[in-house]
Amino acid sequence: APGIDARIVPLESVLDCVVAPLAALQPLLLLVVDGLSASIFRELFARPERMGWAEMVPAALARPLAGVAAFPTITEVSRASLLCGRLTTGTSSLEKTGFSTHAALLAQSRADVPPKLFHKGDLSDSTNLANEVRTAIANPQQRVVGLVYNAVDDHLSGPDQLHQRWNLEDLRLFLPILREAREARRVVVITADHGHLLEDGTTQITGGESDRWRAGSDSVNSN
Repeated sequence: APGIDARIVPLESVLDCVVAPLAALQPLLLLVVDGLSASIFRELFARPERMGWAEMVPAALARPLAGVAAFPTITEVSRASLLCGRLTTGTSSLEKTGFSTHAALLAQSRADVPPKLFHKGDLSDSTNLANEVRTAIANPQQRVVGLVYNAVDDHLSGPDQLHQRWNLEDLRLFLPILREAREARRVVVITADHGHLLEDGTTQITGGESDRWRAGSDSVNSN
């Protein structure tokens, strides 16, 4: 676990420590941008006021909170832990169940309108934002909505990742999501399940189980 620091929030604590307290004050949209790094977030939201938004940070800190991904920093571990509110491993079905039944989120929701989570396949209806997503965001009784947005992570697997300049206008559905949230007067919490580092000629070592992690079998491997 991270050391004691008011800014540091382990991802498995985001629902309890960030989302639920804000949802008690205002309907909320949790936007999980898969693979988003802090630097790309700053590039995308350099001037949020242009879109009618203002960034809010804890007054006592005067700085944004910093999330810490669960290890290994792969979707099955880190995203599942974020959306279930506990350290776990699983797929999107577990995430939906964990999110909709999370005790702190349920405490801020009506019994007949529990927290609702949408994944990549749920967001688009042909070329537009799906009507079910629009309806959930617009519904004032739907206190908590979560969206998993994969465009950043998907783009990083492409051949031109080193030349990308990040603009909200280039991320399909992102601006419509923000527009719907603004019109519904929702607080938006933007986070990621993990960030990323650009690959720079590295080689997967012998025994590696993934391009992101390997099991520690002795003191050298564990450090």
